[in-house]
Amino acid sequence: MKPNLFIVLAVLLPVFRFFCENVTASPADSLEALRGARDWVGLGHAYLERGNFEDARKAFRQGARGDSAAAAYNGMGLAYGRDPKAVKRKAFEYFRRALGVDEGYLEARMNIARLHIQLGDLNAEHALKDVIEAHPTYAPAYLMLADWFRDSLFPEKRIALYNRYLEIMPGDIRGYQGLAMTYIELHNYPEALKALEPAVTDTSSDSRLLPLAAQAWAALGVPERAVALFQEYFHALPDSERALYEDLSLVTFPQELENYEARSGREREEWLRSFWKKRDMALVSAGKAREAEHYRRVWHARTFFGEKVFPWDRRGEVYIRYGEPEYRARSDRVNAYPPSLAVQRVRDVHGQRIYGVYDTKSDLERPKGWTLKDGSAMTEEWVYTKVAGGLQLLITDEMRNGHWDFPSGVPGNDISLTSRIMSLHPAVVYRKATQTLPDFYDVPPGMEPLEFYYDTASFRGPDGGAAAVEVYFGIPLDLVESEETAGSEHSNVRMVAALTDARGEVYRRRQTGLVFPAPRGEQAERGTFAPELIRIEVAPGHYRLAVQLADRISGKWGVYLQDLNVPDFVDSLAISDLQMCWDIRESTREGKFRKKNLWAVPMPSRSYRQDTNIHIYYELYNLQTDAFGRTRYRVSYSIQRDARLGKGVFGALSSLVRRIISAGNEEVVVSYDRTGADATEAVYFELDAGNLKLGFSRVRVSVTDLNSLQSATRTAIFHIE
Repeated sequence: MKPNLFIVLAVLLPVFRFFCENVTASPADSLEALRGARDWVGLGHAYLERGNFEDARKAFRQGARGDSAAAAYNGMGLAYGRDPKAVKRKAFEYFRRALGVDEGYLEARMNIARLHIQLGDLNAEHALKDVIEAHPTYAPAYLMLADWFRDSLFPEKRIALYNRYLEIMPGDIRGYQGLAMTYIELHNYPEALKALEPAVTDTSSDSRLLPLAAQAWAALGVPERAVALFQEYFHALPDSERALYEDLSLVTFPQELENYEARSGREREEWLRSFWKKRDMALVSAGKAREAEHYRRVWHARTFFGEKVFPWDRRGEVYIRYGEPEYRARSDRVNAYPPSLAVQRVRDVHGQRIYGVYDTKSDLERPKGWTLKDGSAMTEEWVYTKVAGGLQLLITDEMRNGHWDFPSGVPGNDISLTSRIMSLHPAVVYRKATQTLPDFYDVPPGMEPLEFYYDTASFRGPDGGAAAVEVYFGIPLDLVESEETAGSEHSNVRMVAALTDARGEVYRRRQTGLVFPAPRGEQAERGTFAPELIRIEVAPGHYRLAVQLADRISGKWGVYLQDLNVPDFVDSLAISDLQMCWDIRESTREGKFRKKNLWAVPMPSRSYRQDTNIHIYYELYNLQTDAFGRTRYRVSYSIQRDARLGKGVFGALSSLVRRIISAGNEEVVVSYDRTGADATEAVYFELDAGNLKLGFSRVRVSVTDLNSLQSATRTAIFHIE
């Protein structure tokens, strides 16, 4: 009997020791409690929680009988899977044993899937689908599979999985969050907002959704709302997190950062507003677009590059400075290939600089000039074509522990190449780029631009004031979308015009909106548009003009920039700009298109068919009167046919027009004298497009005041199609 007793004591001694240390009951009571297999399983989990994997396995083995066998085998699998010293794949054997005992054992199936994910095994997808097939209403499996697809090229699968998850778990924040993030990655911002709408309604106190909604609104051309949502999000953050969004060290020159940090209170706020304005490419948002983009980048860095390193690894730093790379590849994934020609050009140039011959056989090349400590390191390649003349960066996770940084390797054995190679090391190249360009902002990632027509004309301001600039918009009816409201289809657009002065400060900014019935039939044909205008009163001078049109339904928007010289109409004979119009007629109608006693509908495209007439409106200022109070002046119209644009495309891209090259001297000239009683005259005339050749033409209006003998001239370009 004694040998048998010793065997029993040897087996139960670890269990007895654990209970003596952790349970208040007496040893006798503890031994009595261990009679059932289920208790051994419970003890195994207790050991597992303490990290005592060997004792856990022993306890689970004791429990592997009767009704507890499946749970015990599952526990054995967990013990092997969590033990850093064990062969993790051995865990699969025990999870499958658990399923052999109990085919419907959900936890074992999920543990198989979890282990595949932990090992980075592609079988994770099959394992999770196996869970879903066996337990179709088990919501966590759908969520886990959707997350597994995050790095794949099949976002549609994620959308379907998140939607299914929300069907089972309506109102769960994780489903809304994952769905919105997927749409944002697809740059489908309207759908992202639709996904977030019920979540915001049901869980308005959850601040995790605010950054997602904010970046969607920014991409849809409403940066003011985006900034407001980000700021609301900041209120829910601890001070250490909020400070990351307020830190400008990654997007400023050193002197700028000193100026910023030297200020406080209202002075700092004013400096910050000016800072974002100067860095806002679009100009139309008064800096809000760039500010919102900075917050988006910081959020992205914290979310995707801050899992192992606080606040983020090297990838997060680069991302905050330069945004989404135009090409990103990773050594352990299937990557998009080939990249664009612009990206490939940067890669070719970079490779030639290092060693003259660039190896393009693999999706992700690592320059041979330096080596990594561990050949199993993961590597990411990021390429920016618009930064520093083309920037290629290699960032590595050498130990596969989530600590991404530039390669820490050393040059190869070829001493003659050492200096050259090290000067082109990613860390050195990156540092040089940040010294000349600390940050870069273009447009929100994935934004699909909306092309539109626009034109401008400058007139004298009201009551003889300095000047007024009119910006004419042509809303393309075939490109804007519509939605049903009040039983009918309507389109909804927003227009913004902004002028910046020589210092880059926003001088004037105006915006307006327009809701109109969706076009049908011929109205929606390509090239048709709805006209609209914004009028801005300004002082004479040189400005930078930015115009934006945003489709509130599709989320598309476009921005065009041009230099604009606004003349002084005050002292001597002057002619306003020539406004190209679709139609001009006498009218007492009130509205934006009213000019004196005329109704002048603008033609922003300046493009006319041969079966239409060309209408042109302009104003004369400061005509002198004679002794009888009469004005006398001579007007000459000159139309030069077949003028050609030297650069750019007319219409939607009219801001690219730089010069006119004459194709000949053929002109049609009309001249006549007029008299009047007012120092200011509103004049319009009409041309028959049928008498003009196809292509571009230039019209010139010359006026001579026969009383003062002063002269003035204006020209305009138009197109016959």
